[in-house]
Amino acid sequence: MIKWIQMYLYFVIKISGKILDKENIVTSVEGATIIIEITKEDKIIQKSELKTSNIGIYNLKLSLNRDIYKIKYSVSHPQFIDQSLTKDINLSSNSEIKTDFTLERVVQKQKIKINLKDGNGKPIKGSAVTATGFSPKPHENVVVKGEDSGVATIEVQCFKGVDETFQMEVAVQDLKETTKQSVSCTGVSGERSVTLQSQYISLSGQIIDPFGKGSELDLSLTTQPASQQQSIKSIQGNWNSELLVSLNKNYNFIITYNGWDKQLVKEEQMALIASGQTNINFHIIYYQDLVESTINGKVQSKKYHISLKFHKIFLLKEGIEVTNTEIDQFDEYQIKYKFVAAYNQKYYFSLQVKETQKFKQEIVPYTIVPPIYNLSIDVAVTETDAYINEIKTHFSKFYLKGFLGSEYNCKDKIHRAVQHASVSIVKKGQDGDKVKGATHTGDDGRFSMYFFLSKKQKYMQIQISRKQYYCLALH
Repeated sequence: MIKWIQMYLYFVIKISGKILDKENIVTSVEGATIIIEITKEDKIIQKSELKTSNIGIYNLKLSLNRDIYKIKYSVSHPQFIDQSLTKDINLSSNSEIKTDFTLERVVQKQKIKINLKDGNGKPIKGSAVTATGFSPKPHENVVVKGEDSGVATIEVQCFKGVDETFQMEVAVQDLKETTKQSVSCTGVSGERSVTLQSQYISLSGQIIDPFGKGSELDLSLTTQPASQQQSIKSIQGNWNSELLVSLNKNYNFIITYNGWDKQLVKEEQMALIASGQTNINFHIIYYQDLVESTINGKVQSKKYHISLKFHKIFLLKEGIEVTNTEIDQFDEYQIKYKFVAAYNQKYYFSLQVKETQKFKQEIVPYTIVPPIYNLSIDVAVTETDAYINEIKTHFSKFYLKGFLGSEYNCKDKIHRAVQHASVSIVKKGQDGDKVKGATHTGDDGRFSMYFFLSKKQKYMQIQISRKQYYCLALH
């Protein structure tokens, strides 16, 4: 009887390899788990679990008899996508199997709630936030609009367990500031506060019209360098605005508005923005506008109080004639003139009576100091020597004064003044009446005037006229 003895021949197999990072964030993956299963005809012959070393290497040494096997690798790591591989091995001698794996990282989406604040802790309103330059997980730029509460929410794609960095630009109109941000990729949404090197300031001022009152205007506010452009409306002359500006920088604040002639007017003011600063007072804007000035008064000669009725009186501005009027029969004139004025300026004018054969030229300077534009200015001209001699030779001078009252009984007050009645000295003649002098009663009913009559003339007539009058009690 013959016995068969089955003999098994064992061989040593060495299994090794390296686990690599596809993104090259690290040169090799430390601490990866590798499960190696060796099967034959679906039966597990050997199962081993390994960890990669600090340089990403794994090693396994087994003794197996000669045969054909399947070897299955299962590679896992918390930060990477699992990977597996199955291959056949025909073991006929001592062997070494070397298999490397390159793992892809797990990508997570994570929201970051960012509270944007200025240097004083005030929320940044109306911002546009742009996140760019994502690393190490590149992806498209993220653009979001910040809320008025200062909150901007950014969604970031990142590799699990790896800090993601990016540049964050915060723009409020033309003001832009960029900061570098970093987020730990945990997959859990987070919140953080970001304080910018910018600061809100309150800019305020006044607009004064030519009469010293507050003027309501539509204003445009800009800055250089550019920050924001704002439209403002002054209320009763007061205006204010809030701007976000960069710290420790010189700004030129520019206010523009349409002037009285619809032309653009520009006002500027420089300021250095210091940390902690909250207010800037803009200089007072004196709005120029077209105003009407009324100048009136009496014109008579100095020595004899001779009437200059029907002569012209001229208004000069800075020595240049701008308008004129005629002196009336009561020796009075009134000139209305419009010019562009501002409350903080003085304006220099003069009245001129030109030279004639009877009178010398007279120029009376005057100054308009806003807000008073209406003045009463009497002008006294000088008679020529020839005219004085003529008067002395041929005329007599008279002075007439009096009171004009009414007999109308108003509330038992017998004497009532008649205001603004015309009082004339009339010379009767064959060629008609000739007015030798004229005036009118004042508010108190009183009147006075000088007039001349030829030395040969013996008679004159006083004429008084008033269409309507009202009662004024005299006490």
